[in-house]
Formats: sequence, C-alpha cells, structure tokens
Amino acid sequence: MLKAGMYLLIFITLINMNLNSMDDESDDLITRSAAIKFRAEIKLPFAYYFSYDPTAMKNHACPVSYDYNYDFTDEGDPSFRHHSIGDPGQKIEPVYLKAETRLELEASMNIRMFESRRMIFGGNSFELSAFSAVTPVSIYTGSELTITPLAFLSLSAGIQIGSGWNIPGLGFGLARNNLDGLIPGEKKEVLEKDSFYGAVFKNWYSMKLQFDLSAVMRKEHGRWTHVLAVIKPAFELTQLLNHSYYDRTYYWELRNTFNGWAFSCDFVLGYKFIIKEDPAKEEAETKMFMGPVNHKSISLTAVMWASLDFDLTHFNDSPMKEKGWGSDFVNVRFGPNFVIDLPYNLSVLLGFHWQNAPIYTDESVGNADFKKNKYSDWAICFDRIALSLSWNF
Repeated sequence: MLKAGMYLLIFITLINMNLNSMDDESDDLITRSAAIKFRAEIKLPFAYYFSYDPTAMKNHACPVSYDYNYDFTDEGDPSFRHHSIGDPGQKIEPVYLKAETRLELEASMNIRMFESRRMIFGGNSFELSAFSAVTPVSIYTGSELTITPLAFLSLSAGIQIGSGWNIPGLGFGLARNNLDGLIPGEKKEVLEKDSFYGAVFKNWYSMKLQFDLSAVMRKEHGRWTHVLAVIKPAFELTQLLNHSYYDRTYYWELRNTFNGWAFSCDFVLGYKFIIKEDPAKEEAETKMFMGPVNHKSISLTAVMWASLDFDLTHFNDSPMKEKGWGSDFVNVRFGPNFVIDLPYNLSVLLGFHWQNAPIYTDESVGNADFKKNKYSDWAICFDRIALSLSWNF
C-alpha cells in the first residue's frame, strides 16, 4: 500500500510538471532570485542508543534490556558452550551511556542554471558545499558537488577525510580489530585503540529523487498539499588509508567497518503542515546572502523514514545461508521523524528509530572474533532516539 501511494504521487507530479507552467508569482520569484546564492548551516545532532541482551533475541524481537552480564571468556566459559575453541571469548555487558553527538558546519554556493517556466526545469542548479564536524572523539571535513538537472532529480559526488582519538572512560573515535596481532610487535587485542592511527577517507556517489505534490497545485491549494516523497540511493567507499588488511575491520563512528564499497538507500514519505506563513522567509530565500532572517513562519513535517545498507566488497565473504557470520546481511533502520521549522530559520528534529540485528547461535554468540559467529536469524530492536538542532543562514 505504501509503495502504491508513492508511485501514484510520483506519477501525478511528473504529469503535472510536464503539462503545467509556473504561475506568475512563482515565475516572478525566479526572476528576482539571485543567480548565485551563498548559504550556511550549523547543526548539533544527538542520538542515544539503547542496549539489548544478544542472548535473549527470539521470535524476531529483542526488547531493550540493561539486566544482563555474561562472561564468555575462557575463564568464564571453560566448557566452550558459547564461544569457539581458539577464540578468547568476550564479556557481554550492557552499555548505559552509548551516545553520539557532533557539531557540524556546512557552507555552500548555489548557481542557477537553465531555469525555465516549466516546473520540470524550475530550480535547476549547480551547488558546491564544504563541511566540517567535530565530536568528542573524532573530527572530519569534506566537500560535495550536487547538480540538479531536473526539479525532482539531484546527482551528487563527495569526499571526506577524518580521524579519531581516545578519551579513557568516555569513548574512542578510531579503533582497529587486531585480534590476530597482524602487525608485528603489537598485542593481540580485540580493539586496538590508537589515537590518530590513520586517516579515514570516504568517497560517495548518490542520486536523489524528490517529489512534493504542492509543486503542481495552484498556490491557494499548495499550502495544504505538501505530500513529500524522497528516494536516495548511494555508493560509498570507506578506507582507513594505512590499514591494508582486507579481512580485518576497524571501528569508525561506532560502526564495525571494512575497507571497501557499500551500498545504501534512504526512503522518506511524509506530510508537511504549514502552521504559519510569512512572506519575509520566501523573500529572503531569493537573496545572494540570506543571513539571519526575522520571519515568523512555522511548519511541522512528519515523515516515515527508512534506510538500508549492505557491504558490496565483502558481500560474499561469509553468507548467512552457509551459516557464516552474515557478510550479506542487509542493515535496515526505520522510524518516524518529526521536524518543526521555527522563526529565524531554526529547526528541531526528533526521531524514534528501530533497526534489524543478526541473531547468532548459542555456541558462537560469545566469540570475540565476529568472523567465528554463526548466523541463525534476525530480530527487530528499538535502536535509538535522535534529536537535532539546526540554524540556516
């Protein structure tokens, strides 16, 4: 039903874009709009991640839990009931304060190109952005180029480079899986936490299809018809530059990561409710430098968001159907997001997100080396609560 609704919305939007022209007021906005626009955004996202017992995941469910403590090391599990012979095993305990936050700054230059009265070509642009972010344990910077050849289509390519450090008792920004002691002279550690061990490089290519039903409605009806749909597939390369080991992972941004390519896709379907309109906001958006805007516009957007991703380079390393650790497991995260746009170009996002997770067999769940785990099933977990504050100027 959800798919059918999205397809219908896209069909109606495309047909109307092809047949209808902009009204005089919209056309006047294009005429008055600056050919080059400079914009900036400051964002402060925060997310709290919940804990769940990996041994209690049954019937495709894993309830939030902080009441567990297991010792599956050689000392705590000498009969090897929950970890493999030759693997040191691990202690599994709840994480009470698993959270992430960062301060992000992005600046962009947008250049209009090939615009016309036809809606399908209204808003065509070329945009170059640069961004930087810092967290308590990491830092990165990058740039992205976005071309919008059609009103509903954007093509992007970007790069990013960063690194991390460690704060004892707080967390780590970058850590290597060194269980086999691959580098001579180093200890065999599940996580080797070296501050600024190397640079993490990312390169991505993405496409975004976005539709807003109000774009094809007359202005008097457009306020009430902001039905939104977005699809954004992407290919991303991630590399720890001085980590040349194909089969060993590292942790970056709380995620166990291989060097190589991955695929991801985001889906959004929602509705934007205009609570209060102020022409001052629309007028400010036509200027070369928007700056702080004293407007009174308020809107509330509610969307259902979903995202999936999986590894391409290592997809066939250890498939689920062969009782491997699940190199072909597709990670899915989904949930509602609520965004309120406030006066002065401030906005607040609140999200509640669930995620699927692999279930491993009882005899392998305690392994320190995840590659010795054996996939059994999957479960849906309440993953996180996300909050983000931002200011555009």
